[in-house]
Amino acid sequence: MATTEELTHFSHFAAHQLENGGSDSSLEELLAEWRMARERQDANEGIQRGLADVAAGRTQPAREFLAEARRSRSS
Repeated sequence: MATTEELTHFSHFAAHQLENGGSDSSLEELLAEWRMARERQDANEGIQRGLADVAAGRTQPAREFLAEARRSRSS
């Protein structure tokens, strides 16, 4: 179910697209474009968080992580 915030964001997105040459787009096309843009934004934010973690030293060597994962699966 959509939240008021999501509907507002989509409304702004659709208005911007329509004002900038997307007048031939159907509602379904605009919704698909909006979803793809949100997925790209979410991915970029995740990458930025990961890079910030690396820069701050909040990492764990893969070897340690995999050893812990194996131990937890065995339990």
